[in-house]
Amino acid sequence: MKKMVFAAAMLIILPAFIPSTIADVNEEAWVKITEPQPGIYMQGRKILPSHSYIFVGTDFVYVNVEASDSIFVVYLSISDVMKKEIVQSTWDYDRSDGFSYNFTSLPFGIYAIAAVGAALDINNPVAFDWIMPVVVIHV
Repeated sequence: MKKMVFAAAMLIILPAFIPSTIADVNEEAWVKITEPQPGIYMQGRKILPSHSYIFVGTDFVYVNVEASDSIFVVYLSISDVMKKEIVQSTWDYDRSDGFSYNFTSLPFGIYAIAAVGAALDINNPVAFDWIMPVVVIHV
């Protein structure tokens, strides 16, 4: 009886672990925000490395996104964390220059930047990346 219970338990539990060994990470849809990189920026130029994203003396943030080959469009947005609202957003369909956008006329504040990519993949139709906090300080 114990052998029968053990065999039944193995038949139920074992298949749960099989997909993780078969799946290939390279086939998944992904997006990654590559610009801005963490650091302190003065007048749009990076002057010091940091774990945060701090922009001093400027009201713009340039965002560049790398994506897997299955991504065909990326939605970029910048949200004010304190007001909990989207300040600016755009759809980028042109992958030839990389998915990118220059968010301009940003008031003083703390922001979150998000990139959401749509993929031609039935198993992974959406990919997401975000960075936070992005601090914009006008001098």
